[in-house]
Amino acid sequence: MPSGSLPSFPFAARRELIERAAPLSQEASLAQKGLLLDQVVAMTGSARTYAIRLLHQAPQGKRTILCSRLPRSGSEVRHALVLAWEATKHLCAKRLIPFLPPCLAA
Repeated sequence: MPSGSLPSFPFAARRELIERAAPLSQEASLAQKGLLLDQVVAMTGSARTYAIRLLHQAPQGKRTILCSRLPRSGSEVRHALVLAWEATKHLCAKRLIPFLPPCLAA
């Protein structure tokens, strides 16, 4: 690897590395924590303070994003909006809203 370039780890590999290093860091002495932090920074290429935060707040397992909001409109309204969107050749929402009837634009 050329000098000055950072390693390119995939996100999943970096996350796994942090998950494995965090428990070691919590039980290590101050000198060992410094060495472990140096290794994490060298392997991930992240900033030192960011690596410290990751080691203190290591994610536990796989996190999922939960959407608690229910749909505001039914399938008929969605179908009408898709038809209007396709008729305008996929115009963005900001420019599409003025062309919609008031019942769909709200």
